[in-house]
Amino acid sequence: MVAMSRQVLRRALDDYPCSYLVHPDEPICSRACFKLALSCWKGSAKYFLLMYAAQYAIKYKTLTLEDVPSILKSYCRSVLLGIWCPCAITGTICLWKNVTGRFDKEVVCYVAGLVGGCGVYLDNAKRRPIVSYTISALAMEALIRRLYGKINRPFKTETITFMIMNGILMYKMRTTELASFSRDIWFFRPPKIRRSNKIDLNADDRIGGTLNKACPHSGSCRNDIIKGVSKYILGTTIFTATRILILNPKLRRNPIKFLKTLFEWDNMRLTTFFGWYVGAYKMLSCFLCRIGERDRPEYAIAAGFIAGLSYGVNRNITVLGSLILYVARIYGREVQEKYQLPRIHFMELSMIISFAVLINSRVLDHKNCPRGFEFMLKTVTQDRFTALFDQIIRILEEEKRSEQINAT
Repeated sequence: MVAMSRQVLRRALDDYPCSYLVHPDEPICSRACFKLALSCWKGSAKYFLLMYAAQYAIKYKTLTLEDVPSILKSYCRSVLLGIWCPCAITGTICLWKNVTGRFDKEVVCYVAGLVGGCGVYLDNAKRRPIVSYTISALAMEALIRRLYGKINRPFKTETITFMIMNGILMYKMRTTELASFSRDIWFFRPPKIRRSNKIDLNADDRIGGTLNKACPHSGSCRNDIIKGVSKYILGTTIFTATRILILNPKLRRNPIKFLKTLFEWDNMRLTTFFGWYVGAYKMLSCFLCRIGERDRPEYAIAAGFIAGLSYGVNRNITVLGSLILYVARIYGREVQEKYQLPRIHFMELSMIISFAVLINSRVLDHKNCPRGFEFMLKTVTQDRFTALFDQIIRILEEEKRSEQINAT
């Protein structure tokens, strides 16, 4: 980590104009912001197309033609968010440099990120939870990676933590309304407890139908498991395919090579994780309902715990951070309801603060900056925005080395 005091950072950067640090390809700030906005418009259109394709591929059966205008409008607002964040950071740093004649650590590492994070208000209100959870999870990953810089990454501890937290989450989502707000985001939602736990002994079991109709789903267990697993596998496969084509457009001309790349193990980890997670939860839940002859909320703890073993296939600190944040937010809501605490824009504030944390991590601790955030910046800005960080990081590291030489 590049640990820098305010005075050291100012001494290292003040001698350089913003055209050298912030926008080296264009000497004039206004033109540089315009070019960056144009690049962000193109990059955001591709990036959010990936996000929307993955989201709506999972629930395509519930979509109608009447939903298309609202989806397109929401997509345009998401693109505006992608344009605002990088341009606001660049504009804030340039404005402060031109007004005060210096680069301050607070502005470069914190204020610029806070201003960029305010772009969450440009996005559709229904989409803000997704954006907030994504950015918050990346910020959590940055903090965990910084901790891992001091200790070894424990595989067993991560997996067990995911299993325990997932069991708690599944139980909470089945037993409390506070955990099932439609604006929240978690890729899987267990069904609610059935109001009627009557057993239908006349159910047809020839096609895999369950004799115990207390299962939380309708129809046969086998069909429900196959339908649920295939839906998530399809959605994640489309997401992975779109990501591969965005990162390597040349594969469009070679379908065979594209398919080989798509079905490589590294690219299929996410799909395997989703399929294992959903399939394991549904199978164990149905098994426990058959054995117990009724649906109990406690079954969600065991099913969620076993489904959490899928984390070993795709060890992703972002997913683990998202799960921890989700469970913490549920308990936070319960405390808020119990003590009648005032409601605030928690989603938006968490997005703004988390975005500032990520910008700070990218500048001062770039080795532990999440790859997901790096991919996001590279895709949205078409790799133009990295020049800002690369120049600042290089100068700060040179200043750090010179200080160490002088100290010795």
